Amino acid sequence: MNRYLITLCMLTFATGLSVAYYLEVKDRSHLDQKLVVTFLVFSFLFLACIEFITNLIALCKSMGRSQHPKSSSFEIISTELLLALVVVIYLFLIWITGFLIGTGIGFALFMYVLRVRKIFNLIMYPLCCVFAIYLIFQRFLGVTFPSPMLSRIIRDFFSGI
Repeated sequence: MNRYLITLCMLTFATGLSVAYYLEVKDRSHLDQKLVVTFLVFSFLFLACIEFITNLIALCKSMGRSQHPKSSSFEIISTELLLALVVVIYLFLIWITGFLIGTGIGFALFMYVLRVRKIFNLIMYPLCCVFAIYLIFQRFLGVTFPSPMLSRIIRDFFSGI
């Protein structure tokens, strides 16, 4: 039951972010960029609706029975708290190191908390994800990422010398 609620909450949050992004970008973009963003957002909304309905049905089915033994309830709570902590660390990393580096490190942290232990997977999946984000936004859509706080601090430090 806990897993379905978390999935529903995260899905609602991600849907809200994608709709907010679409509403902000729809008037500013060129026609080709607007078509790509519209296609991506509406595809995500379609898949999110399917996932939302599936999780809602599973949640209703599991309301009457306990899926987790009492001994593992601490493990479930600690995983949820670790994921919340990783979100906070991820936001801080984006502010300090920038979006691309922070996303790579944050993605690896999320995978580690979710018990992915192969070093190859912990390195390659975030690299591929960051590379795909870079290609889509920077190259195809022409969206520039804001400069990270760390680069501003270094630039200000060396400009004063």
